[in-house]
Amino acid sequence: MPGATENRINLGGTVPDIYEAGEVIVEIKDVQYLYTTSQIELQLAAAEAEGIPLYVVVSPTTTVATTVTEAVALTGGEVAVADVAAGTITGVVTGADILEILGLLLFL
Repeated sequence: MPGATENRINLGGTVPDIYEAGEVIVEIKDVQYLYTTSQIELQLAAAEAEGIPLYVVVSPTTTVATTVTEAVALTGGEVAVADVAAGTITGVVTGADILEILGLLLFL
């Protein structure tokens, strides 16, 4: 999905960082602890309604609640750690490189 730009579309009360209709929702969080906030709940609901994956990208220092990783996985997405210094985006659950969202993140 090269060419993605920062999203400005409101999805039921939340504006995710990246939204490609019918394709993917991506939320980027740089927080110490990520739990199931109302914003995350709204994005999970939007992803479920459209049948698309939600990816939540966090920094290497972020602790992510299991409830978030499990709920995101149910959408077909994943919580991923973006390590800018190492140049990697790695899935928290799978440990796999999440290369399909790398192109989206480069445009922010």
